[in-house]
Amino acid sequence: MNATSHARSPFLAHNPFLGAWRLLEFYVSAEGRSERNYPFGRDAQGLILYGDTQMSVQMMQQGRPKYSGKDTHRGSMEEMAASAAGYMAYTGSYAFDASSSIITHYVETSLNPEWVGTPLERFVILQGDTMELRTVQPLDVNGEKVYASLVWARV
Repeated sequence: MNATSHARSPFLAHNPFLGAWRLLEFYVSAEGRSERNYPFGRDAQGLILYGDTQMSVQMMQQGRPKYSGKDTHRGSMEEMAASAAGYMAYTGSYAFDASSSIITHYVETSLNPEWVGTPLERFVILQGDTMELRTVQPLDVNGEKVYASLVWARV
C-alpha cells in the first residue's frame, strides 16, 4: 500500500485513531531484556494527532536549555544540536492494517532527515482511551537492537 492508496479506505468511517493523544510514556527496551530506558526521561511530553488521512507527532525532553542569545529562533550550533537531540517531530499520511494491527506512518516532513520519504511501521494496541505504538522492527541504537514503545492517552 502506498501513501495515498488508503485515502478512501472504509476503515475511515470507524477510525479509532482520530483526534489528539497525549504522551504518557516513551521507552526503549533491548531485544530479549525487560528493563526499560527512557531516552527523553520519564517526564517526556508529546502529542500525536490523527486526521482522516494525515498525522503529526511532536515529542520533547523536559528541561532542554534555552538559547543564550537574544535571537528566539537561533542559538549557537551546540545549543541547537542539544535542543534537537531532545526533540522528535514528523508529519505525513498513515494507513492501518487491522489484520496485522500495524499502523504505518508515511513520513513527509521530519526533524530527522533520515525519516523523510520512509514508512515507519508500528504495532498498535488500543485499550479504551489508551494506545500503545511499538516499533515492528528493532532499531539500532548505539550498536544495540532495541524496540521503542510509546503509550498515549486520548485527549
